[in-house]
Amino acid sequence: MIHKIELQKFTRGGIAFNKSYTDFSKRFGNMETPGYKMLLKGDLKDPGVGFYKTFNEGLMEDFFTSSLVYDEIGESITATLQQQGDPEAENIGNLYKGGQSNKSDAFGVVSIDFYKAFKEGKGEWEIEDEQAFQNYKKGRPGNKFFRDNSGRYRRVEPIKTYFDAMIEKNGMYSHIMKEEWVLEYLESDNFPNTELVMWCDAGDVIFIDNPQRIIDVFYEYDCDLLYSTTTFFHGDKGGYHDDFMEDAARWQNELKPNLYLNAGVVIGRPDFAKEVLRAMLELKWDKRFTQHPPEAPEHMKMADDQEVLRYLHPKFYPRMKIDNEDDRKLAWRH
Repeated sequence: MIHKIELQKFTRGGIAFNKSYTDFSKRFGNMETPGYKMLLKGDLKDPGVGFYKTFNEGLMEDFFTSSLVYDEIGESITATLQQQGDPEAENIGNLYKGGQSNKSDAFGVVSIDFYKAFKEGKGEWEIEDEQAFQNYKKGRPGNKFFRDNSGRYRRVEPIKTYFDAMIEKNGMYSHIMKEEWVLEYLESDNFPNTELVMWCDAGDVIFIDNPQRIIDVFYEYDCDLLYSTTTFFHGDKGGYHDDFMEDAARWQNELKPNLYLNAGVVIGRPDFAKEVLRAMLELKWDKRFTQHPPEAPEHMKMADDQEVLRYLHPKFYPRMKIDNEDDRKLAWRH
């Protein structure tokens, strides 16, 4: 708890800079609390899947001055949730009635197309949702229902349309997308062209020492790109597997066994890093690196980044190395 409070104070300046604790918590989420990075249209092979890269937004007049308006909204929400079989329908609807709500800054209306794109972006759009969507679009004016092919209403829930961090959500993320985003940044005008660049996994990497140590370890290896290591050797999703990986596995064991490339932490020179990332992404859809069946979602058919890097490692050695000297100094992978 102390650690969490100190992180909050360091990143936000403390509660004294806000009018109340509620405002303090609302205006800036904890840096250790995950959010979402939306899957966008164009990220997958099917360009129509995902959230919009750009969209139009409009403002409506603030008509929330009469309790009658609030009551109508609350009753509408209750009726909708009752159709969807929500046992809390009336309680939720009552929260929006007159006397319960007094401002409209969190209220908005989106099209059904926007809602679909948003749920796809979060990885929460299911087959039944698509059926309901198509049935709604095909319905006659005044007779449109959001029901699947079995006649069941699909839940349409309130959404919050701003997310600024990345976590895995229902599989709508493949590790090699990380390298894609890193390359995009390195090739953009936003990259300050530093001597070194480092990136790491967001969800399971914790700094336990001075970051300078990572730079010092890098220079000990006399290379242009240094990856962390793991004892994980053989298996799907990140390991050596199948005949086409035998040469790379044999090469690594002859060079030095027991520690193998881990894609979770890497540091190196930007120009060479871009060269390696481009080579990786040429294999993004190479089916040798995936073990998913043909009927799997498109994003699940992408190659695993760690497998690709292990495959390419002999080609880029000795400019690309792994931290396998003495004890593991760059990172620990448990």
